[in-house]
Amino acid sequence: MGESYHSYTQIKALEHYFAGLNLRLQGERPGNTSIRDSLFRIAKSLQEKTLQLDSTAAYAYNELGLLARRVKQYEQSLTYFNRAVRFSPTWVVPWMNMSDSYSELDQLEAAERCGLKAVMLDSTFASAHYNLGNVYLAKKEEGKASIHFQKAIAYQPDYMVAYFNLGLAYYNSGNYKQAEKMWEEYNKFRPDDTDVLQSLAQVGLDLGKGIEYAEPIFLNVLKLDSNYAKAHFSLGELNLVKKDLVLAQKYFNNYIALLPDDPAGYYYLAIAQNQNTAQALQSLETAFKYGYKDYNQLKNESRFAAIQKTTAYSKLIKKYFPDKN
Repeated sequence: MGESYHSYTQIKALEHYFAGLNLRLQGERPGNTSIRDSLFRIAKSLQEKTLQLDSTAAYAYNELGLLARRVKQYEQSLTYFNRAVRFSPTWVVPWMNMSDSYSELDQLEAAERCGLKAVMLDSTFASAHYNLGNVYLAKKEEGKASIHFQKAIAYQPDYMVAYFNLGLAYYNSGNYKQAEKMWEEYNKFRPDDTDVLQSLAQVGLDLGKGIEYAEPIFLNVLKLDSNYAKAHFSLGELNLVKKDLVLAQKYFNNYIALLPDDPAGYYYLAIAQNQNTAQALQSLETAFKYGYKDYNQLKNESRFAAIQKTTAYSKLIKKYFPDKN
């Protein structure tokens, strides 16, 4: 039809938008990590071309917000999402996306406000309920989180990740049976998902199913992903219970190699090393250096009974917990 066609500019703007959207989706594929940033840069330039043709294109501002989020520019993403809602105030998606960005910035009150706006605009939109449920999980309001995850599932029964997070809400509330039920439902559709296998093993322990139930699952997690840190930690704990201190040390050392800044790894390694006072004290001091603060847990740890009688231990406590002397 040519440039003289009355809808030429609008159609051209949409051409740039969809081309950019396609590149962003390509960049999000797991196999494209090496070219992800370049795909996102080109996608951003295409959305900017869209706005050159239509400066009120809320969909382009929303897409720019998503691209900013993909490179962890959360403040910038909020600028784009705010422009999207300025030009399309009743569109639920940018409100939902703003909620996500505020959550990333740990501004949970603002995240809740935007999430509530999203579900008010479309109370049947499953993703809006799912995102608001995540906000309430972060706020440790598991009852409210459960309500919105349940609504997400009611409006979209195949919303698998909502089952998983509903399981988290139940688990955090101490409702282990319901948590297990939700994770089993999720596991039916994603049997090789390491997060749900790890969760099922842990909740099985909490329900009293024992080491013989949980240990094969943790081992299977590592078979699927040898760098899954939580499984190494859990197997370290199980081997402490089994009193296999050599194997426990192996798993805690694996955990530390993957998460070297987490004091919990060094603390539990020290427990596994309790028969070697020098090694255990060294690991404890490293835990303290990385921010271990739970003095009551430390004080009541029966496996440190011998170590706690040493002068070196007293010096560590004086240095890192001066108010406890």
